[in-house]
Amino acid sequence: MNDLIDLHDIAAMYRVSYRQARDVITKHPGFPKPVPACSRKKPLWLRETIEAFVRGSYAKQGVSA
Repeated sequence: MNDLIDLHDIAAMYRVSYRQARDVITKHPGFPKPVPACSRKKPLWLRETIEAFVRGSYAKQGVSA
């Protein structure tokens, strides 16, 4: 089963506000696209793709997750 997450979950992963997750993080170059079957008003992402992106972005900065 695919685990889907929303902007609230992404904000919690990054420890930022919902607004910052929506306006900054999801617009970062290379950030995964939402799953195609979701609505535009409530985008959803696969948890594994976001976790991989988070690990990759921390690795590029030289920080351990």
